[in-house]
Amino acid sequence: TLLGNSRPQDILKTPIFFSAAAVSDYVPTKKTSGKLKKIDLGQQWNLTLHQNSDILKEVVQDNVIRIGFKAEFDSNNALESAKTMLEHKNLDGVALNVLGGDIHFGSDHSQMTFITSSKIINIKNAPKVLIAYNLLHQVKGSFQ
Repeated sequence: TLLGNSRPQDILKTPIFFSAAAVSDYVPTKKTSGKLKKIDLGQQWNLTLHQNSDILKEVVQDNVIRIGFKAEFDSNNALESAKTMLEHKNLDGVALNVLGGDIHFGSDHSQMTFITSSKIINIKNAPKVLIAYNLLHQVKGSFQ
């Protein structure tokens, strides 16, 4: 099978750090414990947010391949946005998903574009487990 034919010489010895999308780009400035009550907040409530830390940008370690994931709805600017992410976060690669049509959050299939500083590789529409396998194969081939 595709997933079970690894040989010892096929194994990439360098650790790979895959970072999923941020849980939240912004978080509340004021933290509270417990439930906020309407009676205490009044008729209007202003929520002040500040930018959350960027874990992927902060993980800097020698001898670790760093791959970020990027989901975009704007197919016209998605590739440029992924290239910017690659550069600004000093990543080794970006796995780009352009969402729309049959490709959406929660779907069983996906397609992806794997981007490095020297390559752009399209991974065709397939079940997500095969997309993951193909991405691992592309990372191994790009950084071995």
